[in-house]
Amino acid sequence: MRRSKLNAIGRAIAVLTLAVGAGCVSGPSVNLASLSRSIDELFDKWNKSDSPGCALVVIKEGKVIYERGYGCANLEYGIPITPSSVFYIASVSKQFTAMSVLLLVQEGKLSLDDDLRKYLAEIPDFGRVITLRHLIHHTSGLRDYEELLAMAGWRMDDVLTREHMLNIVSHQKELNFRPGDEYQYCNTGYCLLAEIVARVSGQSFREFTHANIFEPLGMTNTHFHDDHESIVRNRAYSYRPDGSKSSKNAFNNASVVGGGGMYSTVEDLAKWVGNFDHGRVGGPEVLKQMHERGVLNNGNTNR
Repeated sequence: MRRSKLNAIGRAIAVLTLAVGAGCVSGPSVNLASLSRSIDELFDKWNKSDSPGCALVVIKEGKVIYERGYGCANLEYGIPITPSSVFYIASVSKQFTAMSVLLLVQEGKLSLDDDLRKYLAEIPDFGRVITLRHLIHHTSGLRDYEELLAMAGWRMDDVLTREHMLNIVSHQKELNFRPGDEYQYCNTGYCLLAEIVARVSGQSFREFTHANIFEPLGMTNTHFHDDHESIVRNRAYSYRPDGSKSSKNAFNNASVVGGGGMYSTVEDLAKWVGNFDHGRVGGPEVLKQMHERGVLNNGNTNR
């Protein structure tokens, strides 16, 4: 995907953040000193003042038992990464979009089998119903708006807004396949889901997720970034390699949310992981739905 390439290094950092942060240590006991040494050795390669890096937390039985940052959050000023550094978490954002939709389903304000055009009349009628369920499971047949923009000649660091996304999707002429026939990863679907949440709730997607997910879970350093000019305190910037020993900025000037667009810390993401145990947000039924796999028209389950 175009924006995935845009932030290749920054997104790799976010993946490292989640992969370690969301992993839970099992077993009867943990030698914390030994554990910390082993983890520190793993990330020693990036723990330098002139290198991008990552942050992590280790969770055991619902509690954070180790957290640390490695490398630099801002290479120009030599600011080190800490567990409180705020990362752009890219497509990991999608699970929060899915949760938002399911919270509205729980309230009876949406159905996963609703026609997309019930809420977004500007999306063309392709002669086939595209449901919210299709969008969630990447089976809509819609084309990815990022790839369409790239083909239209947009640069990777151009400003990209919600209006740009809706404009190019509303001018799409046909689908890649009949909805439900295939699985094809698609950022468009999740951006449209965020737009639906905003229209149904009467709030911006940023406001809805803050009030219904982040604030209840105490995720005080997490938000959906719907204004590319707004300040993100304690941000870890994105970089891409430039030769074997240097880096360049990988700018992200997008303010489209839903498929991505979320900023967070490993400390906050640990609280989100904990929600899958206690269910403070959503409860058991919504969390069960969060784990459901999509089913194609031929009866096969999604990837």
